[in-house]
Amino acid sequence: MTDKSKISISFRVDDGVIEHNNRNFLPKNVDPARTCDNITYKSEKLREKYHQLFDGALEEYNSKKRSNEKIADYYEHIKNGKQEKLFSEVVVQFGDAESCGSKSGNWELGKH
Repeated sequence: MTDKSKISISFRVDDGVIEHNNRNFLPKNVDPARTCDNITYKSEKLREKYHQLFDGALEEYNSKKRSNEKIADYYEHIKNGKQEKLFSEVVVQFGDAESCGSKSGNWELGKH
């Protein structure tokens, strides 16, 4: 087992790729035999989450606008826009394949 005080932590903010997160495709650098070790903590449909989070604010916004200025669907508005992204993701990694991989003694620690 690796000394826990020597395990690195890295953070990254990336453009989200929902197809990758949901494993709708596997990149070349992924070993399909190891995907059974993947852990999904929470999975929600992005469009539904947008409605849950923004429908109230959108209704308020639209109530103050002329009909030609109203936004019918905020998800589609952002998806088709040029400035915003539908979502970003924060990736947190504890250790590496050697210090926290599935064959290391720290595997269970890294899962939580």
